[in-house]
Amino acid sequence: MASGPHPKRPSSVLPRRFILLVGLALIIQVGFDVVFVASAPPPAIDDGRDLLAFFTAGQIAADESLGPKYVYNPELQRRLQEDLTGLTIAPGRGLPFIHPPYLLPVQRALAPLDYAEFWLRWSAIMVCLFLAGFAILDSGLVRAGTSPSLRLAFVAAGLAFRPVIISLVQGQDTAFLYFGVAGWMAAFAARRDILAGLILSLATIRPHIALVLALPFLFARRRVLVGFIIGSALLFGWFLAQVGTGGLLDYGRTMLGLVAGSESGVGVQDRVNLLGIFERSFPESVGQVSRFLGWGLWLGMTAGLCVLWDRRGRNGGPNLVDLGIAVVLAVAFAPHMNYHDLALIHAAAAPALVVSSKRCRDASGWSVIASLVGISLVISLALVSGFPVHDLLLAACYGIALVMLTSAWGRGAANQGDSIGDRNIA
Repeated sequence: MASGPHPKRPSSVLPRRFILLVGLALIIQVGFDVVFVASAPPPAIDDGRDLLAFFTAGQIAADESLGPKYVYNPELQRRLQEDLTGLTIAPGRGLPFIHPPYLLPVQRALAPLDYAEFWLRWSAIMVCLFLAGFAILDSGLVRAGTSPSLRLAFVAAGLAFRPVIISLVQGQDTAFLYFGVAGWMAAFAARRDILAGLILSLATIRPHIALVLALPFLFARRRVLVGFIIGSALLFGWFLAQVGTGGLLDYGRTMLGLVAGSESGVGVQDRVNLLGIFERSFPESVGQVSRFLGWGLWLGMTAGLCVLWDRRGRNGGPNLVDLGIAVVLAVAFAPHMNYHDLALIHAAAAPALVVSSKRCRDASGWSVIASLVGISLVISLALVSGFPVHDLLLAACYGIALVMLTSAWGRGAANQGDSIGDRNIA
């Protein structure tokens, strides 16, 4: 008899306390972000930003004597970067362009600008893509009945999320990846499986992430995989139309170098995945052993998700929280991962908010926001020069994210099946 509305009383007090604590933590995070941005050097051609590879690729593509088919020529990239920076870059060094050319027309259009102006306009485009991804998830949270305060906090946590800020300062294209993953979740939740797969194909800008998220759908809700294959085929045609077979071969050689760990500009010791943590903990393992271990763990994790999807398929298929867990695992076990792509953890938290909203428990929703802000603060601390237990902090980020999602799964996602994802984030 006493059950019913009474359990909501404690949780109505708890969110107010969470709001104050999370608000304070968010203010501290914004302070970290402001200091980080202020301490970053003004955009200059030799400032070491990842943007240099995008800038030089755009210049090569815009050069009438060269064109897009040469953007994956590492020697040409090296020589151009040497000329632009005025630095001596040894053969085999420099920053190679390692991304599919989906945004190459934008790079080409911005090529006449100087480096600083290129960075400003490129980053403005990335900000728009992040905002579009936030809007997609926010509209779904509205449908799930999420309170305005939680929705506002979720977007604010995304705007202040340290990996998002890093990606913008570095001039990376993480926003494109984030948009693809957010749209995939939205379409999946709306049960528009073909569309979900089509949008997920945008994530092939990071092939090792996209494959982990797509392959398990061979075992449940196969229309997602069909959409992914169609979208990937269309993007492959767009790839060939721009760079031709010669550019494709150069790209393949670049990818093989990346897989082998020999490509310059990709320091294994600086990666923030579990492989990077392992190699820094056991430096004697760096080399073939760790490389095989990294790809072995990646394959094992992908196989594990396939098994999970197969089991879910017996009861209607994976639920939305499963997707969030898959995103976190894809990031943690990726053979190549840098700070900026950890932005995907923010998108992965949306399913946990959906579960909290459907169960009318703002307290659990604020715990999700607190987890996101906590992850961002931990990453900020890990980036402080000389800060101890750096790798322990990175491992804690993945642990917090998985606890956040598995606790949401335990609060009822597993029992609700597809119902938690049916038109909740769409």
